[in-house]
Amino acid sequence: MAWYHTIPTEAVTANALTLFESTIKWLVNNKVGATICFSPAPAGTGDQVLYDHLMLKGYNVIDDVDGTTPPPEADAYVHTSSGDLGNPSRFTTIAKPVLTYRGPDHDDLLVSSIGSTVTVQVGPATIRASGHPAAGGLTGTFDLLTAGTSTTLDLAGASLPEQATAIAEFMQIIPATVANLEDVDALVAGTKPSAQSTGTAASADFALSSAGDWFDDHPFPGEPTGAFGFVGKGRLNVTQAGAIQLCDGRG
Repeated sequence: MAWYHTIPTEAVTANALTLFESTIKWLVNNKVGATICFSPAPAGTGDQVLYDHLMLKGYNVIDDVDGTTPPPEADAYVHTSSGDLGNPSRFTTIAKPVLTYRGPDHDDLLVSSIGSTVTVQVGPATIRASGHPAAGGLTGTFDLLTAGTSTTLDLAGASLPEQATAIAEFMQIIPATVANLEDVDALVAGTKPSAQSTGTAASADFALSSAGDWFDDHPFPGEPTGAFGFVGKGRLNVTQAGAIQLCDGRG
């Protein structure tokens, strides 16, 4: 599953814990008080929130402490993203289920090709197999992590077994940026989402972070950072007839 040991506890939603627990319940065939072994032992808040939830629900949760082959006796294993304890392939030698969120070891565990480690802003998740027991009765779209959470995740690899079932998928939110004048036009037209600020100035002279070639150097409204678009509206008072030049200073 897509997860990471450093995910903040406060970002984890009740739906995320429900989906995790229902997956464990399916793996152990609804065995009451099943023994679940974490390998390695929890090394961050993202591990601990899952560990504690299983204990709260009555599971017997133990740690893989020495990396021996075979691993400690358990009904199922959770291979966490914090590292390796022994050879990860040792879990393939026992007839017990494994839930893994250690991307670099997915191929060793025969669950997918090597997964990637990414930092993303996590958007809503959607259940894709609502009838599967691992979905735990969840349907539709909901937040796994609180809205706007950016975190590291270990993902599954691009190649999955032919009969693999995706229970749920999440949307990655990519913040909009301004890369060209077409993007600015889209911001002005409202066809590209943006956070807008407004203000007034007595002269059309603005500076972002350092003094410009003119004298007033008004700050941009909202004190934007990164790439942004700027729209100025107003009238120029011309006191002398003749040619008029407009200058956009960029240096």
